[in-house]
Amino acid sequence: MNRFLIVFTLAAALIFSTVASASPQKDPLALLIQPKGTVMYSPDGERWKNVRRNRFLFEGWHVKTGSDGFCKLLNQETGMIESVESNTRVEIRTGGANVVRGTISEPKPAANFMSLLKRKFAKVQKYSAVKRHHKERAETELKTVREITLSRDYPDLVWENPGPKYSYRLVVGEEVFDVPGTRGDMIRFKLSRTNPGLSDYHVQVIRDGEVAYTPEEKGRIRWLSQSEMKSFREKAERIRQTDPDGFLLGSFMDDHGFKIPAMDQYRKFLSQNPDANEMRPFLIKVLGDLKLETLKQAELAVYHARTE
Repeated sequence: MNRFLIVFTLAAALIFSTVASASPQKDPLALLIQPKGTVMYSPDGERWKNVRRNRFLFEGWHVKTGSDGFCKLLNQETGMIESVESNTRVEIRTGGANVVRGTISEPKPAANFMSLLKRKFAKVQKYSAVKRHHKERAETELKTVREITLSRDYPDLVWENPGPKYSYRLVVGEEVFDVPGTRGDMIRFKLSRTNPGLSDYHVQVIRDGEVAYTPEEKGRIRWLSQSEMKSFREKAERIRQTDPDGFLLGSFMDDHGFKIPAMDQYRKFLSQNPDANEMRPFLIKVLGDLKLETLKQAELAVYHARTE
């Protein structure tokens, strides 16, 4: 089976699992992707809205295309992909799209992803839940991501900023980097190139030239080699071409340990599609992985306010 198709479908599977927890009515049956030209959807077959980005579809919903329209449907129940041609109308059903008029392609199998879906569903659902009690910690007690993948293309590290009066000392293997403070909620530092492979790292908090906090445990950075990054670029480019909205690329990056590029993809997608609240738990999950608690709580507040 085409390896890219498997990667793409696994990413889509993770999205399905999150929306199942976000939707108050029922679970989505299909994901509409690659809308081109005139593509519309309707929950009841009477009131229609244009589709300009990826869209989740539920049991009994309708999709139609105009004379210049085209899209693809990924069915969550069957794991099959279908192309919807121009001047076509379909109704979304559990077993696949029911053609009312027009033409759709023969369903093609994508991959068997149900076991992975179940594991990831539990993980993402955990991150989107509201915690009533938060463990108190000292202002200087800094948590950083336990394991992360970086490369020449994506060399940034991030961590929570406890306040503008602090600066930082980043220690990666035997190398030491002084990082100035800022007034934002997040510190972002571009790491200079290191040798491929694994390196221990930790971040010390500095105040008035003295070390105010040193973590007890170290994290690990995996720096990709040139050959590893070449393979990653090729897969990422295929996903960009398949899903110009960029959301599946964020999921793909997260799955490969590139947490910060995943965060950037999700934030960009949500800024361009503010009504796509069902996607927000993916950003919340990555912010939790990165230990960016302030930003995570802000996104949680937005997510729950818009689902009430």
